Amino acid sequence: MDSVTQQLADLQRLQTRALETAPEEAQPDKPIQPVRPIRPSQHTQVVAARSHKILITIAALLFLCIVIVLLLSLF
Repeated sequence: MDSVTQQLADLQRLQTRALETAPEEAQPDKPIQPVRPIRPSQHTQVVAARSHKILITIAALLFLCIVIVLLLSLF
């Protein structure tokens, strides 16, 4: 329980320090640069390709297991 209390106190100190230093670091003269957006289509394509490869691998392994079981059942 003491570690939780200590972590909460540390968190509160960090928040207080962040609030105290935030106005000093802000520069209203400097324009805010927009963040470059992530292209979701590119991410989706990568995930889809990876998922497709995993699915093909699992199907191939399952097929090989079935063939091996059938071959062993013949003997």
